[in-house]
Amino acid sequence: MLRLDEVAATAPEREVATSSSGPINWTDAEQRWGNRSALEQALRHFLQSNQQAAEQLAVLLKEGQNAPAAALLHRLRGSAANLGLQRVERLVIELEQRLPHQAASSLIPAVQVLHDALQAALAALPTDGVAVNAPALTLTSAQRQQRSQWLSSLIAGLKRGEMNEQRLLQLEGLIAPERLDLVQQALNDFDFVLAVQQLEAELSAPPNED
Repeated sequence: MLRLDEVAATAPEREVATSSSGPINWTDAEQRWGNRSALEQALRHFLQSNQQAAEQLAVLLKEGQNAPAAALLHRLRGSAANLGLQRVERLVIELEQRLPHQAASSLIPAVQVLHDALQAALAALPTDGVAVNAPALTLTSAQRQQRSQWLSSLIAGLKRGEMNEQRLLQLEGLIAPERLDLVQQALNDFDFVLAVQQLEAELSAPPNED
């Protein structure tokens, strides 16, 4: 497996963050998401879930799997744009443009820069209040079973590119309102990947049983 640190020495000089070129465009992203808390939660989940994305991309490029590499880049670009990750988005667009015309091995240094940008964005997230969560829901055994079924059904549909608005409405009261808002906002932006990530996180953390 290709290790990114093996090519770090050949990577181009890193960008220097300034007030206009920081990893996160908070102003635009907060306007898109509606509130800072929802944005921070979505950013943290995306960045933590994609810590290995750059290494996965490097492996695909080394193996000449350009189509999967392009698909991964496309997913990263959509989420980065939605979340205000301006530096990540810019680097991904550059890689997408270069991929059809250059040898995959020549893109590895740029992938290292992308890796650094993802890490810088994660480091830029505020630490205050990270552990503060909404009170856990308390549901009956029947509600918990129904919730699990509906979440699984909605996730499976989204992964096929299908949106079941009625199923999402049925989850009201069965998942945390903050999570439901994040899912709805992601769907409004046609970011099915982020919506699935949020729903899977909810599914993995079942509420208390009454």
